[in-house]
Amino acid sequence: MKKTILSMILAFLMVASLLVSCGEKSNDSPKQTTANVNVDPEIKAVDDYVATIAQNSSFDGQNFTYIGRQSDNFPTEYEETGNLLSDAVYKRQRDIEEIFGVKWEDVVTEHGDDTQQRVIQDTLSNMGAYDLAHGAVLTVGQPLMVNKAIMNVNDFSTLDLSQEWWISSLEDTFSIQGKLYLLTGTIVAEHYSDAGCVLFNKVVADNFDLPDLYELVNNGQWTIDKMFEVSQSVPANANGSGVYRYGFTDHRSVGFDFLFANGMSITSFDENGNPMVADALAPELSNFADKMCVVLGDESLVCTGRVTKSGGEDVNEKYGVEKVEELFIDGKVLFWLDSTGAVTSFREEEVEFGILPYPKGEASQEYRTYAQSGMGSAVYVPKTIKDVEKVDVIVEAMAALSQKHLKPAFYDKMLKGRSTYDSESRAMIDIISTTKVYDLVDIFSGGDMNTRGDYINLIDRAIKHDSSSLASSYKSTAKVTSIKIKQLVSYISKDE
Repeated sequence: MKKTILSMILAFLMVASLLVSCGEKSNDSPKQTTANVNVDPEIKAVDDYVATIAQNSSFDGQNFTYIGRQSDNFPTEYEETGNLLSDAVYKRQRDIEEIFGVKWEDVVTEHGDDTQQRVIQDTLSNMGAYDLAHGAVLTVGQPLMVNKAIMNVNDFSTLDLSQEWWISSLEDTFSIQGKLYLLTGTIVAEHYSDAGCVLFNKVVADNFDLPDLYELVNNGQWTIDKMFEVSQSVPANANGSGVYRYGFTDHRSVGFDFLFANGMSITSFDENGNPMVADALAPELSNFADKMCVVLGDESLVCTGRVTKSGGEDVNEKYGVEKVEELFIDGKVLFWLDSTGAVTSFREEEVEFGILPYPKGEASQEYRTYAQSGMGSAVYVPKTIKDVEKVDVIVEAMAALSQKHLKPAFYDKMLKGRSTYDSESRAMIDIISTTKVYDLVDIFSGGDMNTRGDYINLIDRAIKHDSSSLASSYKSTAKVTSIKIKQLVSYISKDE
């Protein structure tokens, strides 16, 4: 009897379920209903946006040629291989082919010099071989701009720099006399790798009963003074056998990370939109360097891989770069100061760590993240392109589709490790990546990927090591930099 009743109940429920599902169908197909449930709203928004700008744009099998050195921006194979970033780039390129009817072509060079030389030669010969170029701002963007080989993208009509896939500070940072020659954001694979960040060792933080650092960030209380205050829970390490409060290596411009996070910049602009540097050392810069170097230059508080004076003299031989990284992994360093690209190198190590943005100068300020010039990359539109509309539309679509494909891949690569796969770290990287700023003088004041200009090195060293020579050396280095920036402005003024 019980089985009969149970069977009747089950039969009733099945019929009721069918009636309900029939009543819900209305005019929508089951396929549409499923899609609406499963599609990520951000991805749907990107798809809708790209579909809108593609409505009247079909390029009938034309080539779209992208040139740059071998990097994550170019698939390792012309197919999916299982590599997160490479596959994401591949999918983005295939979407563009399908949506716009173009044939995508990658021209992969060995290095940035080769990229910029090819684009410059193409400009001289007016061949129009490339639609878009990629490369480091310092070593590719600078020579392309000076040689008038790239277009002012402010002339484009589809390009919308207010969209979230573009760096919000682009116009403020890189426009010269209202002209903009480079684009960066999620469109380049380095977008999540060139920004400064603070890693903290979770075990050390727990051992010294530190407050919730994520909460400090979310409440807007994560300031430089708060960072110094929190780190005082860790005693000074005079003999090198205890725990250091801070660790960093000289390959990262930690001084500039703190300077920009503090709300300061190197470049200012005159009334005509021309970049310039101050002839005299600003008191606020001098005071800031004095304050910071007291902490960052103290070897009982900080372990560094290598810090050099002007001329390359090594002033800290206690630890090599690899040794400092080992100290962080081994729980001998509380805060590790580096770039977001360093997250992936620690991801597989036996270390529990979290990710934070650089601390602000004051609680009332917004978070501000310095994107180091030597690590930052962008895309550039060669002057010789044959179809402006094609490049305009596809570059905007390429950036939007990067939000769909590259962003998830970055998060998987950076956060799905042993230590950082938590919602807090993901939120921190969102803050870091959306508050990035570049500095034009930093990029164009001289030097290359390995040797930056004396003016920039002077300020960075003063903040993170010793500010005593800042006042005496500032004027001469600023003068040389000012001349270089005026030359750049002269090139731009003559560009029509």
